[in-house]
Amino acid sequence: MNGQHIDVITHPLVVSTTARRRLLGGLLGGAMTVALAGRGPAVTANQATPPAAGEVPAVLQEWAAGWSEHDDGTRLAALYTKDGTHEEVPSGTVFSGPEAIANYAASHFAAFPDVALELSSAFVAGDWAAAEWTYGGTYTGSLPGLPPGAGQPFSIRGTAVFELDGDRIRRSASYFDFYGLLIQLGVLPAPGAATPVP
Repeated sequence: MNGQHIDVITHPLVVSTTARRRLLGGLLGGAMTVALAGRGPAVTANQATPPAAGEVPAVLQEWAAGWSEHDDGTRLAALYTKDGTHEEVPSGTVFSGPEAIANYAASHFAAFPDVALELSSAFVAGDWAAAEWTYGGTYTGSLPGLPPGAGQPFSIRGTAVFELDGDRIRRSASYFDFYGLLIQLGVLPAPGAATPVP
């Protein structure tokens, strides 16, 4: 090859397709092994099996009821440890401590006076839990950064991940369709129909 340097990994004439596949397969397999090695102990099937229908863990039942209470937020806040946090991931907000969590819940109840959270599924595995939920009501109040409500109905699906400390919540993180919520509240326009480009 006249003294030229050829990259044997990418040059198709030097390394066959089979050899490249073997090399990439080995690299990917090694990367997967390293990634899985750092995961911690495996969970047995029995530990990871969600409860049967109707067996939603008590702390998650109380959490759902707390979001539907329409009080000053104390029922919900009482479920958290003294250093507990609740994070609304789509908006990037974190509420630390029962008082901040209660104030946040109370602001929701003022903005959405008929709001209700309904669990569709939930499970606990050790100190961790997760729940799928539907949250809906009518927007008649106001929230920071949003125009005042004018009676817009809304319903969103979401999920929450919990770190538990006994029968208390140390941390919760809620994930939901914030974009869809803003469309339902009239803050953002609904997307137009897609049109194919010729």
